[in-house]
Amino acid sequence: MRLWFREPESYLLGEAGVEVLRENGSCIGNLGFPIVAGRTFPSPQTKIEPAAYEHDVKVTQVRFLFERLRFCRDWHSEKLLRMGTTGERKVPDGFFTNNGKGIAVEVEISPKKAETYRKIFRVYDKDKKITDIFYLCGNPSIFRKIKDLSYGTTDKTYWFVLLSELMHFKADALLHSHSQKSALKALFTELKGR
Repeated sequence: MRLWFREPESYLLGEAGVEVLRENGSCIGNLGFPIVAGRTFPSPQTKIEPAAYEHDVKVTQVRFLFERLRFCRDWHSEKLLRMGTTGERKVPDGFFTNNGKGIAVEVEISPKKAETYRKIFRVYDKDKKITDIFYLCGNPSIFRKIKDLSYGTTDKTYWFVLLSELMHFKADALLHSHSQKSALKALFTELKGR
């Protein structure tokens, strides 16, 4: 289906697709780097939610960029991480590992309430699989808000970059933490040493 006129077609996994997965025994199991989403089949899709479409496109663009730059080989999407779970559970927009380091990716194109961010930081603080959190921000206001709110909240390292700068400068994009700045390619070299 095509959500908007000039956008490419998107494909939905319908009833027939889910049945093919069942017949082939293709279900979601151990995702590696000890995340287990259970053995669950995806639910059939009937429509694309416009509110989530732009966000999902940007998350996918980030995934493709990180894979092209060879920073990431084992990307797990939010939808994949949620499979097999019930209720409200915070998972990142994307998660991957690099040299044994667990990296959560959050794409923020719309601001959330300050308390919502604080709750998210508490979840990350308790998650032993995650060492670094990348916030890819849609505008400078969101960038400043999240960076200010995250200061001193955790032992984890939070990295911030404008999404437009990441997509433009790619491996040379400058990421900011509370204590340092680093080009993306230099940061991944540093993660290997940590």
